[in-house]
Amino acid sequence: MAFGPIDLIVLEFKDSHFHGKTMANLTDLVSNEIIRILDLVMLVRDERGDVTVQELKELDPLALEVLEPLRAEISGLITVEDIEMIGKKLRDSTTAAIMLFENIWSIRLKQDLFDAGGRLVMHERIPREVVAEAIRDLAEYE
Repeated sequence: MAFGPIDLIVLEFKDSHFHGKTMANLTDLVSNEIIRILDLVMLVRDERGDVTVQELKELDPLALEVLEPLRAEISGLITVEDIEMIGKKLRDSTTAAIMLFENIWSIRLKQDLFDAGGRLVMHERIPREVVAEAIRDLAEYE
């Protein structure tokens, strides 16, 4: 089975406000088969800084209803070490979704490239900070 590039993202919300445009955009990405969520872990960091993991089955019905369209698989690929490291980065009184997702669009592109006799020579993710710095440097140069 071919896999596309896989990304880990963490979305943090004040209290547990997982709704609105962010969830609508994620749902669109999933329903349009641009990404597939391979794993999803929910974390809560309380006002004292204590972090707890919430299993999807432990979430309240409203939270489950909001997350259900994401069709997240629970694969166990997000490790305890990942969870501990991310928990330390969260702000107090927040809820976070740790998501491991596959870029499905890439699989089709790679297959089309292969069918045309081409090959992928390099694929590298450039961090947002590096792009922002390059744009600032260009603006200063001009």
